[in-house]
Amino acid sequence: MGMVCVRPAFGHLPAARRVQTGEADCCIATSCVARILGLGFIPLVSRRYDLVVHRRHLHLPQVQALFNTLALAAFRRELERIGGYDTTITGRRLM
Repeated sequence: MGMVCVRPAFGHLPAARRVQTGEADCCIATSCVARILGLGFIPLVSRRYDLVVHRRHLHLPQVQALFNTLALAAFRRELERIGGYDTTITGRRLM
């Protein structure tokens, strides 16, 4: 049996929709998209993202508001709920 090539889908949602409609057997997408479309999800990789702020901007009210939001347990729970993110170290500051 030969391999069947499917035209590329540009983005997580279009790719997952193809799985949902049966046009594709699987795709690369986020857990959030899989959950929205009622699809199964198997994580392939985990990534860590860091926010870097120049020292001279640390005192700005907007930056402080962002830091305060990231530190809120309710915000972290919401990230976990809607996106399946691991927020174990969200809001941790390294200087």
